[in-house]
Amino acid sequence: MSGRDERVNRSLVEMQRASTGDDEDEGGTLVRRGQGSWKNPEAHAVHVNVRGPENEEEDERFRTIFINDDVFMQEVAQRFAKNVIRTTKYTWWSFLPKNLIEQFMRVANLYFLIIAILSSIKTISPLNPVTSILPLVFVLSVTAVKEAIEDYRRSVSDDEINGRLVTIIAPSGVEQEIRWRDLQVGSIVKVENKQLIPADMIALSTSEPQGLCYVETSNLDGETNLKIRQALPETFRLQPTEVRGFVRCEQPNNRLYVFEGFIHMKDGSKLSLSNKQILLRGCILRNTKCVYGVTIFTGHETKVMMNATETPSKRSGIERAMNRLIVAIFLFLFGIAVLCGIGSGIFSKTEAGDMWFLDTSSADAVFDDSNSAAVGILGFFSFIILFNTLIPISLYVTMEVIKVMHAYFVNNDVEMWHDETDTPAKARTSNLGEDLGQIQYIFSDKTGTLTRNVMEFLKCSIAGVSYGEGITEVQRAAAKRRGQVLEEKPPRHVEGAPAGFHFFDERLLSGKWRHEAQPDIIEQFFTLLAVCHTVVPERNKDDPDKIIYQAASPDEGALVIAASGLGFRFETRTPHSVTCMVDGQERVYDILNVLEFNSTRKRMSVICRTPEDKIILFSKGADTVIYERLIPAQPAAEITLKHLEAFAEDGLRTLTCAYAELDSNEYQQWAKVFHEASVALENREKKLDEAAELIEKNLILLGATAIEDKLQVGVPECIASLAEAGIKIWVLTGDKQETAINIGFACSLLTTEMELLVVNEPDSTGVRGALEDIIAKHGDGRTGKDLGLVIDGHSLQFALLDEVKLVLLEVGRMCRAVVCCRVSPLQKALVTKLVKENLGQVTLAIGDGANDVSMIQAAHIGVGISGQEGMQAVMAADYAIAQFRFLQRLLLVHGRYSYKRIAYVVNYFFYKNIAFTLTQFWFAFFSGFSGQRLYDDWYQSLFNVLWTSFPILVYGIFEQDLSPGFAMRFPGLYKSGQRSEFFNGKVFMKWIFLAIYTSLVLIFYPMWATHTTPAVRSNGQNIGLWSLGTIIFTCVIVVVNLRIAISTSYWTIWNHAATWGSIALWFVFVLGYNAAKPGAAGELDNQDNVFNIIFYLFGVPAFWFSIVATAALAVLPGYLIKGYNRVIKPRNYHIIQEVDRLDLLEEEKQSVIKTIEVQKRQTEAQVTFKGAVHAIRAAKLLASGRELSHRGFCFSQEPGQHQLPIEARRHSRVGGP
Repeated sequence: MSGRDERVNRSLVEMQRASTGDDEDEGGTLVRRGQGSWKNPEAHAVHVNVRGPENEEEDERFRTIFINDDVFMQEVAQRFAKNVIRTTKYTWWSFLPKNLIEQFMRVANLYFLIIAILSSIKTISPLNPVTSILPLVFVLSVTAVKEAIEDYRRSVSDDEINGRLVTIIAPSGVEQEIRWRDLQVGSIVKVENKQLIPADMIALSTSEPQGLCYVETSNLDGETNLKIRQALPETFRLQPTEVRGFVRCEQPNNRLYVFEGFIHMKDGSKLSLSNKQILLRGCILRNTKCVYGVTIFTGHETKVMMNATETPSKRSGIERAMNRLIVAIFLFLFGIAVLCGIGSGIFSKTEAGDMWFLDTSSADAVFDDSNSAAVGILGFFSFIILFNTLIPISLYVTMEVIKVMHAYFVNNDVEMWHDETDTPAKARTSNLGEDLGQIQYIFSDKTGTLTRNVMEFLKCSIAGVSYGEGITEVQRAAAKRRGQVLEEKPPRHVEGAPAGFHFFDERLLSGKWRHEAQPDIIEQFFTLLAVCHTVVPERNKDDPDKIIYQAASPDEGALVIAASGLGFRFETRTPHSVTCMVDGQERVYDILNVLEFNSTRKRMSVICRTPEDKIILFSKGADTVIYERLIPAQPAAEITLKHLEAFAEDGLRTLTCAYAELDSNEYQQWAKVFHEASVALENREKKLDEAAELIEKNLILLGATAIEDKLQVGVPECIASLAEAGIKIWVLTGDKQETAINIGFACSLLTTEMELLVVNEPDSTGVRGALEDIIAKHGDGRTGKDLGLVIDGHSLQFALLDEVKLVLLEVGRMCRAVVCCRVSPLQKALVTKLVKENLGQVTLAIGDGANDVSMIQAAHIGVGISGQEGMQAVMAADYAIAQFRFLQRLLLVHGRYSYKRIAYVVNYFFYKNIAFTLTQFWFAFFSGFSGQRLYDDWYQSLFNVLWTSFPILVYGIFEQDLSPGFAMRFPGLYKSGQRSEFFNGKVFMKWIFLAIYTSLVLIFYPMWATHTTPAVRSNGQNIGLWSLGTIIFTCVIVVVNLRIAISTSYWTIWNHAATWGSIALWFVFVLGYNAAKPGAAGELDNQDNVFNIIFYLFGVPAFWFSIVATAALAVLPGYLIKGYNRVIKPRNYHIIQEVDRLDLLEEEKQSVIKTIEVQKRQTEAQVTFKGAVHAIRAAKLLASGRELSHRGFCFSQEPGQHQLPIEARRHSRVGGP
């Protein structure tokens, strides 16, 4: 321990001794005179320890903060993290190196850096180095500027937050305003109503009675309902400056809902601290004038910042494949450079010496015919530089812009705007749009995702009697499947019932429950609902009699509303009591303990003292855990279980309710155990659970509740559509098996045509055996039926073991739908990873709550629903939507468009670059493999940046092969993305062969045309190297832009401007560039190769003839392939395009669609589509007396009938590729 630390330690000891009149014994223990002893805590930051070094390890596990202590604030507190946050990615000095390192992690950028370096070596470079460096600098600069702007915005936001004002109270009682950035651990902070909490702090006192305060945690978890926090009774009665002692608590961590610590007061008392006393940074104080607290965590050590981890980095499948393609293209480049290098060496040795005009005797090493090996090696590097355009430098930038625009379209799609909540769809990343078009598995939560998460108390079972007349959506769906019609009573209003009360049963309403057989049990049941919860009542300021219940979960709110509607009205809450109005009489229940719900306990209990001075334990939870704790042989237990099963079959969420009357002595003994657990600093949660187990026993069953969570609008239609698109849907829910199955039928996930397979085994052997039996019976589709698998959480636990999980995966792969019941958040993530990592297929996870975050992050794409459970799922997701039904449009429209566009963009980029670069490769055979370039430096360098980038950019943004309505109408078209039909090895090789063919036409036809056609200048000169290069380059520009024009299906003004404008831009540039005086641009133009060339070529017929003929020959194969695909071997989307573009009225078009939908269920889809279109179109043409003319772009034939034409609508769309 340093001398300075010793001084700090001694001052702390003296402070404690002075404040309490304590002495110190030899071991460093502070002894209170006449009142036992207490130990001085260690100050974490400097390991202050009065008991010796053996406790330093303990110091690392806990944090100690002295309250209202000047010495601590001056010497110790400054060593904790400052209350400054920085969310920026860069600092001003790290931006350039860090950004460049990140950019050069892209294979293409690193490749062009190497090319730029090589081109600077004059000995081997055939290009001006500036022309290689500037395009690279441009691409890097665009990305760097984008990153800098985004980071600057984050920096401005950080400065605004760090500069906010907060009031602190000095130990002397003086109030002072400081900036958030200057706030320290140990400071006493005053926060006023509607202000943000500046750091994590413990509430010491508030302006409200009983030390209560209310906070809104929407900045943490998105939940807008108010949370109640309260200061300890021992501190809220004191002025903030009167609190003396120290806080001992956990070290900073990311657990938002758990806190372990205690306050050691100067009088020696030890007060337990829990999450109820903690005010977290980012929360907003509501309905409370002010609150005083002591700061415990600041800056990046606050819980909200500890949770601010980046979501896992995700890249789309096409982007991952692109890196492999670039490596493959580089290997191809390496191969042809080697070939040309060998050719260079051979030429210099065998032929160069015979060509007197080369004068090889005075040449440098590049053409030294005496050392052909050196010539070949240097030639290899020259050709690496010359052929560098094989890899498109602007591909990444173009794709980024396209993806950003795709995200913009998602964000502004009015069809995915939810009017009720005024919530748009949100693309939180632009990197994964194309993966949305290839989804094969969807993993979905149920509550709040498929359902509304708006709970309605519909039925209940009390003392073995079932109550409630409501009919659920599941009951309606089941009746519909059976062909029955249920008789439904119209909704009835109950006088005085609160909003959201929809329960109806005459036997319980208006106090009639008193006439039932067991009114005491009924009274106890509804008392439990009114008392056993954590709901906060909020009075309406305009109407004080109206209460708004702020509940942590919709279930709790529904139960409290139900109790209120049935005469047990929850009125007020204090830290230690709950007040209810029953039959106009006020009943106050003293809350002695609250045993909170968690996913392990699956229950919640409250111990209270009734107005009759009885100590009662009320407990509600899952039937499995409540029944284990009941007194044996209860008369209503069996019938209640049957009611629970019936409720589950109706799709209702159930809870079982029970109580126990406690002996006062028994309770007092238990309370000591519970208190010890509540002040424990290690394993507090486990110890609290163990303490709860001691008291939650010998319960008396009261009954069960049944709550309906209605399906969201459009869910059945959406699921049916996604299933038709070939997407397999797995629902992972915490509901009971019966509930999950019936919800599955109600939402069309499960159908009556399916064979339902249920796995519910007690051990791993049984689970494996059941799964293997399914494979043996149904493997290879031998039964010919669609399969649906249902597996409960207990069985799933064994199914996810290493030795069984692949068997589960095989069964899941065979099934059209899978329902996993009673699953935990961890199991959701494990199931998602199982499919993602072993099947190699694109997965999507969708959920709405914090328990879905791990599943959302595990999938390739995560979708969050902004619903009733806060925004944690949304904040962890890649896309956010307000309703499940919007997933249909997100995938079938935006996903399909994005996949097709990006696939074409990547294929086209490599096509045009290979076609362009190979012209120089073929030219090498005519230039003695000397490395002589065919084109001017600037022509070649700007090829990707100016002449060919805009058309493909606009295509990638706007292209639509079908209208959105037809893409939604025919989900089967989505399967092309799942099969990677537009981006795979076979398709890519077709583009490569097309590029090779195009390059041959581009080089040899102009050479032939200018060789055989008189093209002589007035001074007698023939067309030379630079004239030929300009002709060929012009042909390249025209051909590659015509290629994309032929492929465009959806023409906009932007397509016309980009396609024809790029060709026009080339001619404008070349006119200006060729007219410029040589050397006018200094180092950027130190040659006169192309001076006035274009003006000469304009007068040569061969120039114009070459452009027209080369363009026709080059695009002909692509056009023939397109015609073959549409006429001879059309795909489904070709046929749907025909319907979309028919010159029909809207009602006629609907008739075509209906006919197709009917027929496609009867025969093979592709033939049916054609037959429907031909039959209907022919009938309409014949009925109208119009002549059948061949005006269309696709002709097909119905089997067994004569050929009939399909007339295309004359508008801006033309056929796609």
